[in-house]
Amino acid sequence: MIFKPSIVARMWDTWLYYHEGKHYLFYLSNSLADVRWDGMSVAVSEDGVHFDDHGEIIHKADDAVWMGTGMVWRVGEKFMLNFSEERAGIQEIFFAESDDLLQWTRLPDEEYICRADSRWYHEDPTFTSPRWDCIWALPREEGEGYIGFLTAVARHGPAGLCGTAGCVVSDDGRHFRAAPPVIETGVWGDRVE
Repeated sequence: MIFKPSIVARMWDTWLYYHEGKHYLFYLSNSLADVRWDGMSVAVSEDGVHFDDHGEIIHKADDAVWMGTGMVWRVGEKFMLNFSEERAGIQEIFFAESDDLLQWTRLPDEEYICRADSRWYHEDPTFTSPRWDCIWALPREEGEGYIGFLTAVARHGPAGLCGTAGCVVSDDGRHFRAAPPVIETGVWGDRVE
């Protein structure tokens, strides 16, 4: 697959969702070449190779500096989308819903925001970027609800080595709250932050 957007100026992170024989390519976008990531767009393909660009589906809030990557999942008859926005050096996660994967409605921030919990995650932007973005949401294997994994920075750990796989949980697949990280900070495997 090679895709170049035809409606927006530039693109960044991408992710796919397959539904009823169609590939939906979601991507971060810029409305103008000289602005930071300010939107999320979608393109659709029937063969996974040739895509028709449908343009922007969500635009960042006016008070946000930029928008970050998300993911799509299904809850009942609705599709859910998460995305992050940065304000004053802090990322928070917001949500939108759709009936058809093309038309999206941002859900009210006050009710649907997902914030890092300072018991487990770093929240001071002075020395590091307190990442909190891109929930990969899955139905729980046991019981009701959903579990999600995301990019995060742990509150405790060796300096410069606090990157972790954060965790969030939800009873309904729509409202998420922070849970403890699922990976210890520091050097793990053959990778260093």
